[in-house]
Amino acid sequence: LVFVYSLFASPCFVIMNVFYDDINAPSNILGAAYAVQAVSEVPFFFFANRLVNRFGAKKLFIFCMIATATRMLIYGLTGNAIISVCAGALHGVTFGLYMVSMIAFVHQIVPKELRSTGQSLIYMFYYGGVSLGSFLIGWLHNYTSMTNAMIMTGTSRPSTTTTVSTAVSSVMARFL
Repeated sequence: LVFVYSLFASPCFVIMNVFYDDINAPSNILGAAYAVQAVSEVPFFFFANRLVNRFGAKKLFIFCMIATATRMLIYGLTGNAIISVCAGALHGVTFGLYMVSMIAFVHQIVPKELRSTGQSLIYMFYYGGVSLGSFLIGWLHNYTSMTNAMIMTGTSRPSTTTTVSTAVSSVMARFL
């Protein structure tokens, strides 16, 4: 699930500059976009523990996936630099809260003696998905605009995530 999420979310993390270049945004807008994304993480990192305790890591994880799909769709459907910078404020949820909920979820489900291994594996899946996703989004950009690529990743995620999570749940139920 983490691999699939990061595969489709990779445009938000790695090649946003290509998106802003495609919509002809000036360089100062790109700088503002990255600043908004960075600042939006701070409150979520600060309050994340309270949110995890109140709603649970799994619910927050799912909420973050929905927020990421929404963010990608906003980028793809508007093509407007100012609206896109504002959508970047969702980065606090789509990265900050996502990372904390992912770590908390692994902490909850992995036995104490294997937690460092569990955290290592989750990061391996996360960065593997980001790496492959960056390659694929770059390849896709050769054939279409980044706005179309954002729409594709925004609409693909819910169905793909549901299919993969159902399959993983079925396999885990057989072995656990």
